[in-house]
Amino acid sequence: MSNDLHQPDYVIRKKRPPSWYWSWAGVALAIFLVAMGLGYWLNQKQHTFSDTAKEQFTQLEQQLDNANAGVIHWQQQYNVEHQITLQLQQEMREQQIEIANLRKEHEAFQRIFDPEAIESGLQIASLVWSSAGVSQFNYRLLLIQAKQQNREISGTFAISLIGEQAGEPKNYELTDIGDLNENNSTFKFKYMDSHQGRFSIPEGFSPRFVRVTAKISGRGGKAILQDFTWQSDVEVNSLKQDKQELAQPSDSEQSNITEVEESDVGQ
Repeated sequence: MSNDLHQPDYVIRKKRPPSWYWSWAGVALAIFLVAMGLGYWLNQKQHTFSDTAKEQFTQLEQQLDNANAGVIHWQQQYNVEHQITLQLQQEMREQQIEIANLRKEHEAFQRIFDPEAIESGLQIASLVWSSAGVSQFNYRLLLIQAKQQNREISGTFAISLIGEQAGEPKNYELTDIGDLNENNSTFKFKYMDSHQGRFSIPEGFSPRFVRVTAKISGRGGKAILQDFTWQSDVEVNSLKQDKQELAQPSDSEQSNITEVEESDVGQ
């Protein structure tokens, strides 16, 4: 019995013919070939899709670049046109102011030979000013000899700003805040004389009016004083006056025209 336990087990299998093995080898080869073909096809499709996607992405990038370039172009064109518009508006405004000031001075010229002029002799015909920058102003003063021009008159004039600073009354002479000095503050004429220059507004100073004084040289020479209401925007000061108002000083200016004695000038 012990001999039977140590005997090997034998499995009897049916011997397959060679054709069976060749059949399975053919099937495996076919599967392998199909797998290779499918892999190659998928690889080609992947490359085709990748190239198409890359081309579409490149086109989208180009379209985006073109759109951005268009936006930048239109933005630049808008900025240029906006700046040109602002510049033209400023130039038109300055021209309108200059025309109004010239009209005012033209009306003042007519007063030189006006036989109905109340006052004769030296007169402060007009004072106009226009902005020349931040707190900078150009001014032009016109002096005339009205009614009778028998001889030349000569003398000096002064311009000052009257206002407030830090809540207190404050005066500034244009010799301190402008280019007016002893050399260009004199006059000598028979009919009219024009003076122009520039001044700046001190920081924190609020002008209320501009005061002009003029004095004929010589003993007993006539001296006059006139105040012009301050307007920071000359357009308000000049353009809103019609021709009739420009022919003569306004009521406020007329009431501020004063003839002073020699000792009063400069006080």
